[in-house]
Amino acid sequence: MKLTILGGGGFRVPLVYGALLGDHAEGRVTRVTLYDTDADRLTAVARVLEEQARGVPDAPAVVATTELDEALRGADFVFSAIRVGGLAGRAADERV
Repeated sequence: MKLTILGGGGFRVPLVYGALLGDHAEGRVTRVTLYDTDADRLTAVARVLEEQARGVPDAPAVVATTELDEALRGADFVFSAIRVGGLAGRAADERV
């Protein structure tokens, strides 16, 4: 099963991936595609996931892309982790 994470450069993505690493049931996620418009953040998060997966048998494969069409192609499930308004939006959310 392919999971696409929109906003894949976000700092919470490793928490999601960590949960996936512990799932060995039938029908589990076997591929994770990270999508983000910020290539640097995307690269950093992909490296973290690579380290998380080290030594874990059958860890879900990870692909990172800045191309939305590529990210969505073949996805069985899409998780949206996009913060509307970016950091300014986050600051506003936290003040409410």
